[in-house]
Amino acid sequence: MTTTGHLSEELEPHEAERFHAFVESSAASSYLQSPQWPRIAPATKLQRFFHLTCEEDGELAVAGIARFTRLAPGRHLASFQRGPVFREPAAFERCLPELARVLREAGACTCLVNPRWEDDKAELVCGALERNGFVALPPDSEPQYRSTGLVDLTPSEDELLAGFKRRCRRFIRSATKKGLVVRPARDEADAARFQQLFGDFAVRKGYGVDGQPSVLDQWRVVKQQGGVFLLAEIEDELVGGHVVFRESKRAFWMTLASSDRFPDIPRSYNLLWEAMREMKRQGCTSFDMAGFPPDEPRDEAERKRMYFKQAFEPRRVKLVPMHSLALRPLSHALLFGSRQMYRRNERLQALVAPLLRGS
Repeated sequence: MTTTGHLSEELEPHEAERFHAFVESSAASSYLQSPQWPRIAPATKLQRFFHLTCEEDGELAVAGIARFTRLAPGRHLASFQRGPVFREPAAFERCLPELARVLREAGACTCLVNPRWEDDKAELVCGALERNGFVALPPDSEPQYRSTGLVDLTPSEDELLAGFKRRCRRFIRSATKKGLVVRPARDEADAARFQQLFGDFAVRKGYGVDGQPSVLDQWRVVKQQGGVFLLAEIEDELVGGHVVFRESKRAFWMTLASSDRFPDIPRSYNLLWEAMREMKRQGCTSFDMAGFPPDEPRDEAERKRMYFKQAFEPRRVKLVPMHSLALRPLSHALLFGSRQMYRRNERLQALVAPLLRGS
């Protein structure tokens, strides 16, 4: 079997259509691996995006969006966030040597991957990676969560609602009785209203949003690729919003935020419930809660998020941890090691990040 890899910064229209169709047809689909992602991803001066494909006897076997981050002149970190995408772990393993060759020749000294597979399939993927020299990053260096919660959307709406915890159903009914209205955003003006609320929310909660697309870009993704963009209002005042992306048959929680107005009226429960109903209508079979601790919460903020998510009775699943491969061992040891030290130094990041964004 002949395996060939290719790396391209731009795809021809027919190539982009083929790439997108392949990603969407995989159980491990992710919006971070969509051809649209490079157009909406927050960029820095040091980063570029490339489309990687690997074919077996002319048939597409692996596809992924590689973010190249310059670590030094001629040396880059190639990272696939929730990627690359493939249909079967065996095909992925056969393509790994070719994937490494293509990235090395493009100047990458380190490769990071964490394909979005779950539980038993995740174990198979981890085994394939380790047999090919990849090493799992330590938990404290993991840039993305290693486990999440999935809500099964296949039951009827009545059965789905009945499966939530009692407090969840009580909060949904209470908020509705107190005048909370949840509706889809109508246009970009609505999306812009939520952009302002989300910005205030992020500052109030101390959330970092550097790696997240703007709310307006999220609106455009939903309009083009499916998903839902919901607003919560009380007496016509915007008090919350929720954005969900569609990843093949899986709905993915992208953004959830609320104002501090009307604190006695919950709104997040209603936003998630309406999002689940709509994504079920769009043909999704599961709802990804965007992270769920594998063990006990690490701090009070995580405990509160876990308490909220538990109300919907998600099934906890293990994902593939981020794995690294040293493509050029010396450069990897020096440059990637320095980068990991930088990522652990929040004060240094606060000083450097605005310069990298060009602000």
